[in-house]
Amino acid sequence: MHKRITTFLLVIMLVLSVLTACGIPNDYNHDRNLDRSSATPLTLEGNDFVKVAENDNLELLLNPDNSEAAVKDKKTGRMWYTNPPAKSGDAIATGVNSSELASQFIIQYADKANHISTANNYELSVANKQFKFYQTDHGVKVDYLLQPKGEVTYMPRAVTKDDYEKIILPKFPKARDKNSLKNAYNKVVMAKESAKRREDIIAQYPLAANMDEIYMMFGSVSNTGLTRISKLFEEAGFTLEDKQAFETKMGMVETEAVKWFTISVEYSLDKDNLVVSVPTSDIRSSKELIVTGITFLPFFGAGQAKEEGYLFIPDGSGAIVDFKDNKPFKSEFNMKYYGNDNALDISSQTVTMQNMHLPVLGIKTGDQSYLGILEDGAALASLQINKAGRINEYNSLGLLYSIHENNTVGLQSLSSIAEVRVYQKTAYKGTYKVRYAFFVGDNANYSGMASYYRNYLQQSGKLNKPNEVNELKKKKELHTYPFYFNLVGSVNKKASFLGFPRDTEIGLTTFDQAGDILRQLAEKGVKDRVVKYTGWMEGGISNTDPDYVNPSSTLGGKKGLNRFLTTTAEQNIGVYFDWNGSYRNTIRNSWFDSFRESRDAAQFITQKTAYKRSFSISTGNVNRKEAWYIYNPEYKKKLSDQFNASLQKNNKINGIALEYEGLDLNSDFVDENQYDRTMSQQNDEAVMREFADNVALMASGTNSYALPYVSFIDRMPSTSSMLDFYTYDVPFYQLVVHGLIPYATAPINQTQATPQVELLKLLETGSIPSWMWVYGGSEELKDSNFNYLYSLDYQIWFDEAVRIYNEARGVLEPLADVQMVNHERLLDDVYKVTYANNTSIYINYRPSEVTVDSMNLAAQSYKVIH
Repeated sequence: MHKRITTFLLVIMLVLSVLTACGIPNDYNHDRNLDRSSATPLTLEGNDFVKVAENDNLELLLNPDNSEAAVKDKKTGRMWYTNPPAKSGDAIATGVNSSELASQFIIQYADKANHISTANNYELSVANKQFKFYQTDHGVKVDYLLQPKGEVTYMPRAVTKDDYEKIILPKFPKARDKNSLKNAYNKVVMAKESAKRREDIIAQYPLAANMDEIYMMFGSVSNTGLTRISKLFEEAGFTLEDKQAFETKMGMVETEAVKWFTISVEYSLDKDNLVVSVPTSDIRSSKELIVTGITFLPFFGAGQAKEEGYLFIPDGSGAIVDFKDNKPFKSEFNMKYYGNDNALDISSQTVTMQNMHLPVLGIKTGDQSYLGILEDGAALASLQINKAGRINEYNSLGLLYSIHENNTVGLQSLSSIAEVRVYQKTAYKGTYKVRYAFFVGDNANYSGMASYYRNYLQQSGKLNKPNEVNELKKKKELHTYPFYFNLVGSVNKKASFLGFPRDTEIGLTTFDQAGDILRQLAEKGVKDRVVKYTGWMEGGISNTDPDYVNPSSTLGGKKGLNRFLTTTAEQNIGVYFDWNGSYRNTIRNSWFDSFRESRDAAQFITQKTAYKRSFSISTGNVNRKEAWYIYNPEYKKKLSDQFNASLQKNNKINGIALEYEGLDLNSDFVDENQYDRTMSQQNDEAVMREFADNVALMASGTNSYALPYVSFIDRMPSTSSMLDFYTYDVPFYQLVVHGLIPYATAPINQTQATPQVELLKLLETGSIPSWMWVYGGSEELKDSNFNYLYSLDYQIWFDEAVRIYNEARGVLEPLADVQMVNHERLLDDVYKVTYANNTSIYINYRPSEVTVDSMNLAAQSYKVIH
C-alpha cells in the first residue's frame, strides 16, 4: 500500500511538472485584427493574372479571383507559377488533395484535445473570397482569413443594456444600419415578463437575473439577415473576442466555438529574384487553437511525370529525383534543414541521414528551373518532398516551417495512460523568408543553381571571394591540396583497480608519435600536410568541459605538445586540435569541474534534461547505454570564452577543429531562457567568430552559416543519404565551395567502398582524401565504446594512403584554386566534371568499359581532358 501511494505521488509530481509546459503558449496571439492602418489597399478585378509590380528583370502577376501568383522573366517571357496552371485536369487528386493543388499554403494546428489537423488556404479562404490585397514598395501583400463560410457570426446573442446602448449602437451612425440593428434585437424588461419567460431567459443568460433590462437577439432573424447584420458588426470593428466578452457578461459560459486563422503572404521583386515572406506576427488563430507549422508554396514550379525535369534536394552533397524515375514513393518525406534538433525527444531513428547543410531547394522543368534560398527562419524549416502518382500528378517541393515545436508525453496513473501535448513556451518572432532565382536554357540545371548560390553567398559576405582566399594562403591559413589525416590521441576506458571500476586513459597516439608519422610522410615525399588531433586533452575523446588548454599527460603533457608544435610550425604543417563545446558524456560526471546538469544542460520541451541519443543500427531504437548531455547555449559560450582566453596564453596553437559547432544545431526549451534553433545558430556563430578571430578554424560537415569562419572542412559529404527514391547523387555542395575552402572526405579507412571507387569519388567531387589513424595500442579498445577505432593502426594504411593521395593530387592539385563550374551525368554511373579553366574529368564507376563523347573509358577509371 505504501509503495502504491509513493508511486501515485510521483505520478502527480510528474503530471504537475508536465502540465506547466502544456496548453496554448502564453505568447500566442488570438487577436484577429491585423493592423493595416498605414497599408495601401489594392483593388483587383477579373479572373486572370494582373501585373501588380515589375522591375528591370521581372514582372509579378496576381490572379484576383484565387490569389495565385506568377513571375514573368521580361527577357525570355518565361513564367513560374505558385500553383500548377493545369491543376484542374489532374486525374489523381481528389478532395483535399485537389484543393491543396490550388493552395498557397497549408497550416498544421492543434486543438485543446491534442489533435493535430491541417487546413489549406484554398478551402477556408480563397473559396470563400476571404482575402485582401495590399500594395507594398516592391510587390503585394495578401491577407488571408481562414474560416468555414457561414460558421461565424459576430452578433452577440444577448447583451446588457449599457453594452447595447453605449457601446454597440454608437458604432452604427447610419440610420439604415441602426434600424437593422433594432429589428434584430428585442429590448426585454425583466419585470414585465411572465415568470415562465423570466425562467427561460435566466436559464440561457444566468446573470440576467440581476438585471432590469437586457437586449436579446430575435429568434425569428433569418439566415440572410443574420449574415448581413453580422457583417455590419465586423465592419464596425467588433471582433469575436468582443462578442464573447458581451455574452460572458450575460453569464454565458459556453459561447459558440469558432475556428479561424489569419496569415499574410508577401511577394516582392528584388532585382532578378522573387522574395516570399510570411511574418509570424500575422499568424493568429481563435482561442483553443494553435498553429504549429505552415507549409507555403507547396507546388511552386511543380512538374508532371510526363515532363523532362527533376527535383534537386540538398541532402548531403546533393541528390536528384528525376520526374520520370518510377521508384516506389509511399508517403510524403520531410527532412529538416541543418539536421535533427537533438533537444526534441526523438524515440527512434530507422535511417541514418546526412544533414541538409545548405538551405536551398530547386526544381527543373523542361529548359527552365528555379533555386529557392531560405533566408530568415531557415533553421526552423523542413523540406517536404512529393513525387507524382501518389496523391496528384505533380513532383513538388514544399517548405514546412515550425512555429511551435511540440512533443506528446504519456502520463501513466495507477489505472490509465493519458497523452498530453507539450509546446515550447516562446515561438520564433521573426519572418519566414525565401528568395527564388530563375534560370532558362543552359544554366537551368543544378550546376547553374550552385553557381548562383556561390555568388549569392559571396555577395552576402558568407563565403570567401578568390582574392580573400589568396590572402589566407599568404598567411598560411589555407593549404592547397594537403595530405590530410585525423589522429586519435587518447580515450577513456573503464578498468578495474582493486576490484573497483575506474576511468583509465589509454594513449593511442602521443605527441611524439604524431611527429613520427609526419616525419615518415616527409620521407615519402609528402610535404604539404594537415592533421587534425582528436582526444589531445586530458581525458581523451570523452574529456569533460573544454574550458582551457589542458594537454593530456598520457600523450606527453605540455612539454610533448610544445615539441610537436615547434616541429609542425617549422615545416608549415597545419594542425587543428579538436574542441567539443556541444556535448558531454553522461557517464563522466565529476564534482571537480564546473558543469552542473540542472544549470548547464539544455532541456527538452517537457523540461527534462536533454540528451543526444544514439540509435541501434539494426532496430532504430534508442541505445540507452550511450547518451550525451546537450550543453545549453549560454554554457557553450562560456566554455568557448574561457578556452579562447587560454589559447591566448598558448599562442603556439594556431588551429582548432570544431567537432559539432556548425554541424549540430539544438534548441534549449528551458522555461526561463528559451533558445529556438535560430537563436542557437546565432550563439554558435558567435562561438565560431571568436575562434576564427584567434586561430584557423576547421569544422566537420559544416552547415552554411559556418562557412564565413572556416579555413578547412572535414568530413565533407561526398554522397547524399541515398534514400530509395533518389535517382542519383550530385556534388552540389562541392560546386559551391570548390576553390574557395579546401575540404576532405570522411575517412577512407572507415568506409565500405574499395580504394579505387574512393579514388574516383575524390576526382568526381574535387575532394582531399582523409584518413583516421592511431599510432598503436588499439587492441586495448576491444569491448569498449571505442570499437570503431580498433582497426585504425596507421601502419596498415600508410602505403595505400600515400598512393591514393599522390594519384589524386596529380589530378586535383592544379585545380585546387579553380572553381568547379559544371557536373553532369552522362550515363548511369558515368559523370563529367568541368572546371573554370576548361579542364574536364570523366569518371566511370561501372564494372565495364563505356564510350562517351567519342572516347573509351575503361571499367572503374577516369580520364582528364585539358
